[in-house]
Amino acid sequence: MIEVKDLCYTEPVSNRSLLESLDFSIEPGELLSVLGANGAGKTTLLRSLFALLEYRGVCLLAGKDLRSYSRKELALQIAYIPQLGSRLPEMLVRDFVFLARKPRFKSLFDSYSSHQVVVERSLQETSSLTFIDRLVSSLSGGELQRVLLAAALAQETPVIIMDEPATFLDIEHEADLYKILESLRKDHNKAIVIASHNCNRSALASSRILALREGKQVFYGNPNEFMSQSVLDSVYGSGSLLISHPQANCKMILPQVCDE
Repeated sequence: MIEVKDLCYTEPVSNRSLLESLDFSIEPGELLSVLGANGAGKTTLLRSLFALLEYRGVCLLAGKDLRSYSRKELALQIAYIPQLGSRLPEMLVRDFVFLARKPRFKSLFDSYSSHQVVVERSLQETSSLTFIDRLVSSLSGGELQRVLLAAALAQETPVIIMDEPATFLDIEHEADLYKILESLRKDHNKAIVIASHNCNRSALASSRILALREGKQVFYGNPNEFMSQSVLDSVYGSGSLLISHPQANCKMILPQVCDE
């Protein structure tokens, strides 16, 4: 579905290299987690995958150069959920999710009723249907994340890209989010790319993990292989302890106790 070869990006103002020679792929039915410390290049990579940056190298979507897609064509293929910003639209949740359907409008005058089933189903699947008549600007951070996911579902794209979607979610709703993503991956054959700081959750949910450090690819492969002391040290430096998960065949990270 997505194939990346020798992907690089240099920030034009500072001429600083932010991504260097990345190589990876993601197929339908897979969840790829992009991990790394702050400033590692995760968001830059996700923005490149949505053709928002002038990257170098090869990025193919369904065998076609990503940069050859029009914005509408790309919106029919990829739903992109960026990190939360401070400015939120003064509109009802129903209208916000409805507008996510815009790439599929048959005319400029498509009515809400013609898309109502998809909009309300998307809100229902993300446990946010009760917000339908609220202003987006009135939502808490966790509520907004669920509405953003509903908007992505309403686009009905084969690929979903999400930048730290579990930010502001409590434990219950984070678990619900990953249940939804698991269903989308397994039952609907979606290809999902997530930037995250949660190594433990990523190890449990991911098909593969891509780890970055200072814009360089330091790991790409199986989650079980990622959860090793040597790999974690290469990505984050030292400071973690590994234990076996009592229910899953993988390691989990515990923080070390600080010396007094």
